[in-house]
Amino acid sequence: MAGALRDAGAVAAFLVERDRDVLGLAAGEQDAGGRPQPALEDWLGAGVILSELPTDLLAPAARAAGAFRSARADLNARLAWSTSGRELRGREFAGDVRLTAELNAGAVVPLLVDGVFGAL
Repeated sequence: MAGALRDAGAVAAFLVERDRDVLGLAAGEQDAGGRPQPALEDWLGAGVILSELPTDLLAPAARAAGAFRSARADLNARLAWSTSGRELRGREFAGDVRLTAELNAGAVVPLLVDGVFGAL
C-alpha cells in the first residue's frame, strides 16, 4: 500500500478498519547523482497517516506525526521550500507542489497487486 498527503485519510481509515500492525516508511527519492535522499513530502505523508492510527507510536513514527502536526497549517509553503519543492519550482512545476500539499484531496487507497498499484 502507498499513501501520501492527498489520500492520507482514506489510507488511515483503511488501516484502522483492518486493525493490523503497520510499518510506515517515508520512501524518499534519488538526488541528481542517483543517491537516496529523504523527501519532506513523504515524511509528512507518513506522519499524517500514522497520526490517525489508534495506537501508541514508536519514536520514529511519533516524530513523523509531530512533524506533520507542525507543518499542517502551511503545508504548501513547507513543501515549496523543501529540496523537492525547490527542484520542482526550478523546473516550472510549482503546480505539482501545490497538488502534493492538498491534504485529503482524494479517497483512493493505492494497493500493490502483482507488482502494479491499483485503486481500492
